[in-house]
Amino acid sequence: MSAGDQGGSTGPLSREQVLDELEFLATVEHALVVECLSVHCALGHDLTAAQGGAATQQGSDAAAVAASLAQGQMFHLKGINTALLNAERSAQLERRAASISSATVAEIPLDPPSLAQLQQLLTREEGIARAVDERYARLVPAVTTDPAFDGALLDQLRSVIVDDGQSHTAGFAGFRQSLGDLAPADVLRATRRDAVDDFEQRLLDASDRAYRLTVEILGHQFTPQDDDVVPFRPMAIEAMTGLDDITFVLVQRGLLPPVHAHLSACPRTRRAAPGPVITRSAMRPVSDGRARPRHLRAAAVRRHGRAWPASVRGAQPVGQEPADPSQRRALAHHRRRHQYRRPDRPHPPRDFHL
Repeated sequence: MSAGDQGGSTGPLSREQVLDELEFLATVEHALVVECLSVHCALGHDLTAAQGGAATQQGSDAAAVAASLAQGQMFHLKGINTALLNAERSAQLERRAASISSATVAEIPLDPPSLAQLQQLLTREEGIARAVDERYARLVPAVTTDPAFDGALLDQLRSVIVDDGQSHTAGFAGFRQSLGDLAPADVLRATRRDAVDDFEQRLLDASDRAYRLTVEILGHQFTPQDDDVVPFRPMAIEAMTGLDDITFVLVQRGLLPPVHAHLSACPRTRRAAPGPVITRSAMRPVSDGRARPRHLRAAAVRRHGRAWPASVRGAQPVGQEPADPSQRRALAHHRRRHQYRRPDRPHPPRDFHL
């Protein structure tokens, strides 16, 4: 079901109809993450008034509530995608919904809000929250009175649809309360989306790249064969921290992050994974006791034009240090000089921890 495809049937929804709608709602939750973060930035991020942040306590409180709502949408998005994978559907992370509507709410665009939309923020956010909650409400019978699922998947979907799905209106009420009697136009701090010089354009481009990188890394968490080889969660945290640092500077200059929706259209799924699944058991250990997939080791050779030095390669059984002291020194020198020198190596450095 798309943004405008709701309310067309009065009978019970089938399993496939529920999952189709959840795939769409996942893209809506992604758009809501961007929406809430845009509002958080427009209200001054977490900067002080001297740095360009909120000039009033109400504006600061509203910015904090918007950040909290964005984090809540992230958890909603994760919950939906996890349930979709368990139902043998594709995770929807790279895509963002273009609009949202419901039986009582006309279609609302979900592009990052413009200045005019930010000035009418309360009306916009109230409509979005109502539309999303109504879309979830249509799915409630399929996990309660007329279940289309069973077992653990039913429990999981009940949590996604009943417990979390219809919380958007209540979240918006908290945001409205934080503003008090102030109009949104009175507390806006960052509203520009266009650069005035090359430096600002570089900042916007860097923010856009960091956003795409963050989404791509998060997507690998929903691909089990990927996450089994490399722990992507700490990488995602680092990427999000970098994105937040860039956003901090943007807001100081009165700019909003671009967050363009031009991401990869390749879904993350448990089914039909491309190529062979490579797990830790299928990896060949290297001489420092770590495991590295054969295809990544070969890619490193192609990229850098060398593997282990000839004096060491093949001189000892796999997984053991060479017995000869000169070979151990050569191997140690090679590790220091080549193996961990670049951040784009196919495996993390020695001190990389979860």
